[in-house]
This record gives sequence, structure tokens and C-alpha cells, in this order.
Amino acid sequence: MPDFLCIVNRKLILKERRIHERKTDATTQAAGSVQADIALVCGTATDKVEFNKTIAKLPAPDQEPTPNPDTKLGDITFEPVVSEDVPSVNVDTDKKKLIEKTLDDKQKDIVNKGGLADIVLSIKNATDNNAADKKLIEASFKANEKIGKCLDVSLLLTVKDKAGNVVNNNKKVSDSQEMITITINVPSDLISNNREYKIIRVHNGVVKTVDSVWDADNKTITFKTNEFSTYAIVYRDVAGSEVKPSDPETKPSTQETNPESKPSEDVTKPSESVTNGTESSTQVSTEAVSEAQNTEPGTSTQTGDATRLMMWLMIALLSGAGIAGIISKKKKLNN
Repeated sequence: MPDFLCIVNRKLILKERRIHERKTDATTQAAGSVQADIALVCGTATDKVEFNKTIAKLPAPDQEPTPNPDTKLGDITFEPVVSEDVPSVNVDTDKKKLIEKTLDDKQKDIVNKGGLADIVLSIKNATDNNAADKKLIEASFKANEKIGKCLDVSLLLTVKDKAGNVVNNNKKVSDSQEMITITINVPSDLISNNREYKIIRVHNGVVKTVDSVWDADNKTITFKTNEFSTYAIVYRDVAGSEVKPSDPETKPSTQETNPESKPSEDVTKPSESVTNGTESSTQVSTEAVSEAQNTEPGTSTQTGDATRLMMWLMIALLSGAGIAGIISKKKKLNN
């Protein structure tokens, strides 16, 4: 309806107003809008104003909030996290079995309802701390063994519910029913050709040498575990290719132990022609001494040696008899 106005005391009074309005209601599926044209008339002057406004769509009743695309709901993740001051490490395991055997029923129920579970295998340098475990490890050492590197190996579990509330935050899992294979690249400053390596673990105060495999080509040591605590790379220098001196009690000498079985070639042979009794006696005596030297106490004389000895004794007796006969004959001639 037009408004009739007048000018009073120099004030402009509206004479006529025209409004054209268009409106679209908002719904849960689409936004609404309002458009309006307002015309103001005062005498011969006219002014027009346009109005445009968008109405947000209505939220649906009990609608769940839109999840963050960076968050994986109803999911379980596993990853190794190795600190920078630790040698490079490779981890291998059956993730499905590890997850199945690490979470309890309550934690699994939270994940099944849209929650999130994160399992982390944390490996940190523990060489300069955890003095108590280091003492236990060193107390178990054999000769010449030393600690090369100490590692803190931990399995950490974080669980969040569907709304993002933290149920467990980096909860330490000391034992798991699923084995994890860990391969460690031994640092270059610990490598030596004449060196042995092994893994020692301290778990709940108990020291144990863990079965491990040393790969000399790749310079790695590999072991399996389902107990998470302090681990140490232990090494021991060995003799390597050095030749150890033989033990005379276990390794007999190659020298002859029965020299009488091989008569010396230096034995003096008696002359076939006896020129006088003195020469013959000297030769026989030398042979007898030589034979006696070749016969050690506690050994038996071979048959051939005994025969020759008897022969020399007979020659000596005959020579003595010959000398006695010659002397007797000379005495008779002198008389």
C-alpha cells in the first residue's frame, strides 16, 4: 500500500514503498535463498535496493559427523620405528597374526566399532643407559666377550575409540604370542674377520643368549623374538687362521721312537783280515759299544741284531785265544 508523506521542517518523508520478495526454503538436501527488490519513491525521486541471501541446508536428525579423511576408522596399523642412532634394521612378521594375538577382546571390540589401533615396534639405542641390564649381561660373559651395542626393543600399542578418545596410549606389550624377525646391520666399527657375534637379552631380569644367525657377507645378525626388552650385540675376538702349536701328549712327534729298529749306518765293521790281536780287539769293542748305544733301556733287541752281536763276541773270544797262543809260543821259543 502506498505511503503518502510530506516534507516537514526540511525532513524527507517517504511517500511510497514497493517490495517484491522471492523465497526458497532450505531443506536437509539443499540450501535455501531469499531475494527481494525494495523501491523507495519520494516525489519524483526513486531509489531501488536488491537483497539476496543464501540459507544453509538443514542438518539431518541424528546425523553422524563427517570423519576426518586422514583418520582410518576401524583399522589397525603396524610399523617399526627406529631411532637415528641405531644401525639400520629390517623387521619381518605376519602382521595379521601379530594384530590378532596382540589386542585383547576389549581392544578388538573398540576397533570393530570404528576405532583405531596402532602397533609400533620401537628400537632405540640403550648403550649409554640402562646400567642395571648391562651389568647383568656382562656378568654372563665368557672369556674375551664385550658389548658392541645395546638396544631397547619395545612393542607399543595405542588404541582410540570411534570418537577419537584415547583408550591406550603407547602401552608396552612385554610379550606377544607371534614371533617377530629382526635383522640388524652390525656397525662397521664392530666388524672384524676374526670375530664372533651373538645376541644376549635381558627380559624381566633373566639373561639369555638368543639363537641368532651371523651373515658374514652382508655383515648382519638375525634373530627371532616375542619378548620385548633389552638386547645386546656381543662380540668376541678369536684366533682365526693362526696355527696352534701341537700338543706333544696328543700329537706324537714324527721323529723315530724306536731307533734300534734301524741300525745306524755309522757302525764300524770289523776288518775281514785280522793283522794282529790288538786291531781286532779294538774293532770288536767299537762294534759292541755302537750296538749298545743303539739299544735303549726298555726295548727288545731285534733277532738280526742279536745274531750279529753273538758273532762279534765269538770273534773277540777267538782273537783273544789267538793272542794267548801267540804269546805262549813266543815264550817257548825264547826258552
